[in-house]
Amino acid sequence: MTENNNMIYLNGKIMYDDDENTSYKNKEEYEEVESNNEELESNDNEERLTPTSSYYTDNSIFSFMFYFFFRVIAIYTNIELYLKDKFNLNKKVIRLEDIKLTKEKSEYNYYANNKIIATSKTLTNRKNYDFALSTHYTNVDINYIETILCHNKIKKRNVDICPKYFMSIYFSINENDYEIKLDEDNMNFYLTNNILDYTIINFIMLDKYNVNISNVPYNLIMIDDNSNVMELKETEFIRFYKNRYTIGNYD
Repeated sequence: MTENNNMIYLNGKIMYDDDENTSYKNKEEYEEVESNNEELESNDNEERLTPTSSYYTDNSIFSFMFYFFFRVIAIYTNIELYLKDKFNLNKKVIRLEDIKLTKEKSEYNYYANNKIIATSKTLTNRKNYDFALSTHYTNVDINYIETILCHNKIKKRNVDICPKYFMSIYFSINENDYEIKLDEDNMNFYLTNNILDYTIINFIMLDKYNVNISNVPYNLIMIDDNSNVMELKETEFIRFYKNRYTIGNYD
């Protein structure tokens, strides 16, 4: 019998371990138990690490879903704002019968080569201009434009609001396409006895797109409220009436 480190051996067998207060049959059994203890400790460490690893994984998934959700919201908001701006969904609907011309209107501005050369409070018999424009104000935030053509004057001018006759107007020049609107809030041309021809179209293109159509081949396609499609030539003009429009020709 020998004693070493509080362990008692008999014929090579551990009989007593004072630290663990445990009896063993032999040295091999002791080493096996020690190995099992180390394995259990290793498993315990893995179990302690598992909740931390799971926490970081769950947190990453939550962060991704949070980011993805708000990205979808942002995209949806941008699309909604675009559609509202494109189709005037935010614009308050005003019925035509509720719009009334007031007695107020601007002076007549006389244009030559699309530049103002003179103004007057009343329409004069000037001859050295291409066209004249006057703004008529209403009881709502819509301004109507009266057009006067030097080469196509109307003797008796009864100015009144008329319906929107054209749903779409497309202008093509130099392989570029443009949309023309005759009913902008600050420039609405739907007044009775207004005449629209090459001269006025040229002014609109310059004012809105800074494009000069003089001496350049172009196509002007117009679709009216009855889905009739027409092409207005340079020698033709449109005249608005209270309940209809006509197409005339300078030839």
